[in-house]
Amino acid sequence: AVMEHPGKLWKIRARHTVLATGALERPLLFQNNDLPGVMLLSAAERFAGQYGVSAGRRIVVAGLDIAERAAALAGLGLNVVATVDYDTSSIIRAKGRAVLRAVEIETPAGRETIACDALLMSGGWTPNVHLLRHAEGKIRFDDAAQTFVPTGDVPDLTCIGGCAGRNPIDDGAAVVTDGVRPPEDHPRGLGYVVHRDANPRKVWVDFHNDVRLSDIRTAADEGFRSVEHLKRYTTLGMATDQGRTSNVNAILTLGDYLGKPPQSIGTTRFRPPFKPVRLGAFAGRNTGELLQPLRRTIWHDEAVGNGAILADYAGWHRAVCFPKSGETEADAVQREALAVREGVGLFDASPLGKIEVWGPDAATFLDRIYAGTMSTLKTGRVRYGLMMSEQGAIFDDGVCARLEDDLFLVGTTSGNAARVLDHLEEWHQREWPDLRVSIVPVTEQWATLSINGPRARDLLERLRPGADISAKALRHMQAVETTLGELPARILRVSFTGELCFEVSVPAVEGAGLWRAAMTAGEGLGVLPFGVESLMVMRIEKGFAHIGSETDGDTLPDDLGYGRMVANKKSDCVGRRSTERVNARRPDRRQMVGLEPLDARQAIAVGANVLSVDGKRTRGWVSSAAHSPVLERSVALAMIEGGRALTGETITLYHDGGRIEARVCAPCALDPDGERLRG
Repeated sequence: AVMEHPGKLWKIRARHTVLATGALERPLLFQNNDLPGVMLLSAAERFAGQYGVSAGRRIVVAGLDIAERAAALAGLGLNVVATVDYDTSSIIRAKGRAVLRAVEIETPAGRETIACDALLMSGGWTPNVHLLRHAEGKIRFDDAAQTFVPTGDVPDLTCIGGCAGRNPIDDGAAVVTDGVRPPEDHPRGLGYVVHRDANPRKVWVDFHNDVRLSDIRTAADEGFRSVEHLKRYTTLGMATDQGRTSNVNAILTLGDYLGKPPQSIGTTRFRPPFKPVRLGAFAGRNTGELLQPLRRTIWHDEAVGNGAILADYAGWHRAVCFPKSGETEADAVQREALAVREGVGLFDASPLGKIEVWGPDAATFLDRIYAGTMSTLKTGRVRYGLMMSEQGAIFDDGVCARLEDDLFLVGTTSGNAARVLDHLEEWHQREWPDLRVSIVPVTEQWATLSINGPRARDLLERLRPGADISAKALRHMQAVETTLGELPARILRVSFTGELCFEVSVPAVEGAGLWRAAMTAGEGLGVLPFGVESLMVMRIEKGFAHIGSETDGDTLPDDLGYGRMVANKKSDCVGRRSTERVNARRPDRRQMVGLEPLDARQAIAVGANVLSVDGKRTRGWVSSAAHSPVLERSVALAMIEGGRALTGETITLYHDGGRIEARVCAPCALDPDGERLRG
């Protein structure tokens, strides 16, 4: 047996195998049997029983052994207006143009037309014997069932239920080991039954590849009388279902036309695999672009149209920067960062994770999830928060906004949106199922545009927000649900650049229009789009930690300077106990600090090692670095053993065979008082 698991192919050798692969219902053959509204009875039963959906308003059920099944559907509330029992009656044709309107039948009393919009048919059952045939098992044609069933001649292999040729709609599971089944388990099936008045050009045998009764007869007339030749001449059985619903009817049709029994016609070869298997599972590890398909943001086309350089950021195809003609990537990043500091820029923040947590116990739930406290957050306010693993390590950060008393909007990093969702669901379902909380991911439902810079408010006002966005009305770390023109919108005053910033979210389908409107509104303000690398320059200038750059699997909140967030918390939360371990309180833990070169002309490199005093070992490393177009020197963040105690001291950095001297300083190099972002 071969079983596919995502990315892996398992080969299993069993001592004894039980095949319970079931059976598939066959359609009936009559004129216009491809009209919308004609479907398998088993499909309609599943729609009704599992999903509560009726196949139609006026339903006709046709086939063999259908009385109890039709009554069961009626018992579920479906309007079954007639049954056509093929023991005494048959269907001549379905009527209608684009959809089914009526069905014409032949009865012992004569012909009759019944108005209906759904015809549910059952022509018998075809056992799924593919795996049996892969094991070199034999099959034979069963006259009563009018299909091929197992003979039970494979050692250490047992077929049960529908696969054994038993009626799948009965209870229990008949076992076939010797080719003999109990009579009561013996289902009946219809052979080649097509009304004499039916037009063979309008009787479909294979619904997937539109192979008609006339096509099979033409193939036989032209000498393609082997089932393998018939398959390739007509493409019968080569479509989506690989002949599962059509092959038996095709064999019966060909045999009737040639005057041969189905056993002599035979079947096409049952080739593995039974289910489709991805080529990557056979080939091994996926490579190149197939490693992980990149997702495109709402404004992908706008970014491409503005000349963006695109790259993979946490699985998203995002803009690195927007270089002008003749401009290098590095020059474009510097230009964009400086332009945002002096004017206004637009950033595509749609990939940032957005999860709605709502319900009477939402605040209590989030208090247990976040390192900080969210229950004290007032409606319309935003708070920065960290999430920890059970080991106390930071695994994500973001802002949390309280939009209503029982509705919170949890923000995550772009790369951890799915991981955070799993984290929330796991703790709710496994540990606190009593909390009345609903967790809904809405990342793809909102297009989020981040408007940054001292002219950000001027631009946003031109987009006609429905709320007061003045500095007094909408302050930093506040949120408002309002409108933007005619669109519903959420506006958050948060900033990852250190500048005045508005994160504006509108329904995703309106995203492209928002981008174009913002670019138009900002023409007189010098607006420009900026990319991820430009954003990184500005966040390093401000000393904002970046999950994945300043953190690893061992980084605790105190290592980034957030120790008080946990220490001052009055309630427990995930990971808190782990932050109280002896190892978590070591004074020589690596802590985030800022660095500035003693020589402003020298550049600090990401990954540079921080040497010990004797120069024989590494005390840490540079986690983020960039050239600041405002300060006109390198700015950097580093994780250094006991780093905060070294503030003001000079250290040596080693990188690529060279050494430079740098001074340890506070992480924030630009606007430490935050006047820009509170503007």
